[in-house]
Amino acid sequence: MSLPTFKLALFGGSRGVGLCTLKQALQRGHSVTCLVRNPANLPDDLRAHSNITIIHGDATDPAKVEETIVGSDAVIVSLGGHPTICSQAQPIINNAVVAHNQLRTVVVTSMGVGDSYTKLNWVTKQFCDWIIPNAIIDKNKQEASIVEQLTNWVIVRPGRLLDSVGTGKWNAGFDISTGSISREDVASFMLDECVVGDKWLKQAPMLVD
Repeated sequence: MSLPTFKLALFGGSRGVGLCTLKQALQRGHSVTCLVRNPANLPDDLRAHSNITIIHGDATDPAKVEETIVGSDAVIVSLGGHPTICSQAQPIINNAVVAHNQLRTVVVTSMGVGDSYTKLNWVTKQFCDWIIPNAIIDKNKQEASIVEQLTNWVIVRPGRLLDSVGTGKWNAGFDISTGSISREDVASFMLDECVVGDKWLKQAPMLVD
């Protein structure tokens, strides 16, 4: 029996977890509209794929965000690489999501964001406080806007991200103190457990291997 396929809007698909998500979504037969600042950053085989629509633009441009989301079944956000991109772009994405009947929106942030910080062990807290404090601040603002504006969301808070091959196994929950996970497995988790269904609806699980 064939599995259902969807039309996905993807923000941040040219690198990291977003690129892994793009690859897996296309492998599964989904159609993906991907907003990227520089399409040349996408691998040649993905740019040529028949199920991808590439929008050249910025996630802080409301017109480009709208163009990316229109007609989609769900939205996946995996932004990063700039100190304030998450908090700047997310409200704009939220506005488009609201305008399209509160599409399911799955957003990657990080372990240590929001109430997950209180669950971390001392070493992981130090990492958040001293190594990536600006990213944590940015993603805290991002999560706050999601909770305030959206009603059909899932936030995914992965641990330390690895470039290793995915195992297809993970531990998702709310009482995790530290850990790491393959970027490929974060992508699989979102496509398997977050894009559809109510298991994680309006929740923000941490994710490790």
